Amino acid sequence: MTSNATIAALSALTLAGLAAPAMAETVLIGTQFSSILAYDTETGDVSFRGFCAGPVDSMTAMGDTLYLGDDFGQIYSFDLNTNQLVGSFPVAGDAAAMTNDGASLLVGDTAGEIQKIDPGTGAVLDSVQVNSFSLTSLGVHWGNLYHGGLSTVAERAPLTGAFEPGAFDLFAVCGGAINSMTFAGIDVVLGATNGSIYRYDEFNGTYANVHFVGVDAVGIAALTGGRVLVADSSGTLLEIDIETGDVLRETDAGEPIGALLALDVGEACPTDLDLSGVLDLGDVQLFIMLAIQGRGGADLNGDGAIDLTDVGMFAAGFNAGCD
Repeated sequence: MTSNATIAALSALTLAGLAAPAMAETVLIGTQFSSILAYDTETGDVSFRGFCAGPVDSMTAMGDTLYLGDDFGQIYSFDLNTNQLVGSFPVAGDAAAMTNDGASLLVGDTAGEIQKIDPGTGAVLDSVQVNSFSLTSLGVHWGNLYHGGLSTVAERAPLTGAFEPGAFDLFAVCGGAINSMTFAGIDVVLGATNGSIYRYDEFNGTYANVHFVGVDAVGIAALTGGRVLVADSSGTLLEIDIETGDVLRETDAGEPIGALLALDVGEACPTDLDLSGVLDLGDVQLFIMLAIQGRGGADLNGDGAIDLTDVGMFAAGFNAGCD
């Protein structure tokens, strides 16, 4: 629950001004040829980053370590500082989807099981079977765990209770088989194999729009400035305007793609909560909404409580602006 003092401080935030935009982004690409590539969202250039030991089907990162799941159920750890593989362990299933909760890996397979795994030892800490065949995507956003699959159904559960029986509730049903997911402010964006990307309101699941982009959306990553990067398994990358569906840039990665991961999108400006690329009243309103509802996106210091410390951090970050 948010205290009265915190609510009073939130009200004061509405008087804040505007700040400058921030653009400093890289998206990692995992390929079926076992390459790890990097996409520069300023230039559209694709560069080589390193090798995995298997065809990449899923990716997530914690700190300086990138975790890669391959088609055969092996998880590899890759040091982002040295660009070298530093370890691996097997998992039950095919590691078709992967995300993390900040401490543990969350790995999903096409049989519909999600496992919570210790990234250091590979030990399974917990697991849950979800009502979705051919699970293809997992994501954590503002305290919720989402999954989606070829069944066209996306579900979510509070992250703290996601491994309890019956924890997942229906979030959305797409018009196509879900192949990937990403999050941009209040938008949940689902990529489908039929060449479409679907957008929903994160707070209530309301359908916003759909754009046909003509790629199978094997990977999707939100960027600042109202854009998403969508990958086709053939190697095509499209930057798409999330509002209009317009293709802003097309790039050929040169290899068949298995997964995308936005490595540092938004990190240069963490108070740009809606990823619009500018700090404005929308970010203030979103922070207030998250704080009043007790959502994880407002817990800026990660201590499990939303209080005056978080309000102060948001205000300081907002007033400092972004480079």
